[in-house]
Amino acid sequence: HHSQAPTYKDVIEYFSGALLLGLTATRERMDGKDIADIFGEPVFTLPLEEAIVRDLLTPFEYRVVSDGLNAETIRQLTREIQSGKRFTLADLNKRLFIEARDEEIVRRILAEAGWRKSLVFCRNIKHADRIAGMLGPKAQSYHSGATRAVNRDNFVAFRKGCLQFLVAVNKANEGVDIPDAEIVVFLRTTESKTVFFQQLGRSLRKLPGKKKSLILDFVGNLERISM
Repeated sequence: HHSQAPTYKDVIEYFSGALLLGLTATRERMDGKDIADIFGEPVFTLPLEEAIVRDLLTPFEYRVVSDGLNAETIRQLTREIQSGKRFTLADLNKRLFIEARDEEIVRRILAEAGWRKSLVFCRNIKHADRIAGMLGPKAQSYHSGATRAVNRDNFVAFRKGCLQFLVAVNKANEGVDIPDAEIVVFLRTTESKTVFFQQLGRSLRKLPGKKKSLILDFVGNLERISM
């Protein structure tokens, strides 16, 4: 899926005339460029849901965690819609979802995670450092604000099980294999379907004894639920 980027295209063009094989789980690009222009139309596709049914990936339970989503709010919205009032998605998101405080988010993460290895995706570096600190000594942040050596050590510690929580910003989306990661926590929105599925997929690798993974989405919105 990176092959349309200028740096990658230089490499592909250097080997022009050679057999090209493209393998990707996330074909879509935010810039709208199509990798089929390079590789041709797909000869085989396997959607996420079919891969789970065929036992190639771990099934997952997806929870939207929002204290703002309650029956009375839904009833009120239903009455207004039935009366003919129209809403934008932004209006509905604002009415339905109330952003949880960091203290409540951390409490829920710790309660749900138990002993399980968890990847937490945050919106920015400051946010990630704060959440990692609140999660305690078993957590470390993982982002471009740290040195390469620090990030490497934290990632190795997470992979070995010395850390339970890796709190990331725009890292660990792809190119990493952590089969024993059982929980993904979303504390960030993304307009990119590719990034969303990449981050979701970090917990879907198969491992003996791993029955299902858990996704905790604290950034509830209707677009995300639709995805």
